[in-house]
Amino acid sequence: MGSSDISMDESKAKSKKSKPILSRSERGGVRSKKNRTKKFAKQESFSLLGSISARLKAKIHSLKETLKNFNFPSCVTIQESKMSHIGEVKIDDYQIFEKLRSGGGLLTAVKRDLAPVQG
Repeated sequence: MGSSDISMDESKAKSKKSKPILSRSERGGVRSKKNRTKKFAKQESFSLLGSISARLKAKIHSLKETLKNFNFPSCVTIQESKMSHIGEVKIDDYQIFEKLRSGGGLLTAVKRDLAPVQG
């Protein structure tokens, strides 16, 4: 019983080691392109508008008109906003993210229907 059991265990160990290593695509681990695009099929389009402002407070009306002319883009980025306090800019249907800096400032507005999350 002892010698035959040892030879069976050794042959099992050798057979496990000799199996070929399969790539992820051969194992079925990579999703096809078709499956990846289905995940995002609900979103119709995404548009981005970027601008340098230099004193946004005086140009807020112009910004709102620009948003209207560009069919209300999904995301808006403004550099050099030069705002003195966070929360001074309010745009309907957009979540505003601001970073005040001396001599400048950044503002990002994201449409609320994209469910932006502040981190």
